[in-house]
Amino acid sequence: MEVGSTVPPLPHSLILHSFTSITAHTNVMCARIGFMTFAPEWLTGNQNLDGSNFMFLWIYLVFFNMLWVFLPIYAMYVSFEDMKNAVQMRKSMMVARAQMQKEKEEKSK
Repeated sequence: MEVGSTVPPLPHSLILHSFTSITAHTNVMCARIGFMTFAPEWLTGNQNLDGSNFMFLWIYLVFFNMLWVFLPIYAMYVSFEDMKNAVQMRKSMMVARAQMQKEKEEKSK
């Protein structure tokens, strides 16, 4: 019997969920880093925004649009750290289970 063979594989739904989560975050990141929410407005010369007004330019356009860039970056960081910790925990559980099984086999001999 191979050590660690009794450890069940990751469920397909968990793998799919992790992949979907990473894909969704990556899509959000590509859209936000590219400033796709407000770059077209700048490229067209701010026709629909009065850029001469401090409030409109720096608060509405710059500050609030930057939130759409940095909040997803932070959300991705937290999500990836959680996924990394989950994988590390699973690996340590697999190692511990394999050691316990090996000790059990040695005692039975």
